[in-house]
Amino acid sequence: SAALNQIISEANAAAADKYKIMTLSVGIMADTATMQQVADVTKGTAYVIPGGSDHQAMHDNLKKAFQDIANARPMVIVK
Repeated sequence: SAALNQIISEANAAAADKYKIMTLSVGIMADTATMQQVADVTKGTAYVIPGGSDHQAMHDNLKKAFQDIANARPMVIVK
């Protein structure tokens, strides 16, 4: 589709500029295939929080994904 082509085009542009994209798909209706493709193109990571889980499981999965994302960011000390 045109929308998917645009998404992949933007991912390729990000990859060319050495940007890694980390995607987060949440719920039953999430387009995990597209999000995985974007992460793969940019050498990023795709996180999937499946639907149908109870509230605590979703909370725990989201917390882990955000911790992983935060840990992957370079730390810069500024004076």
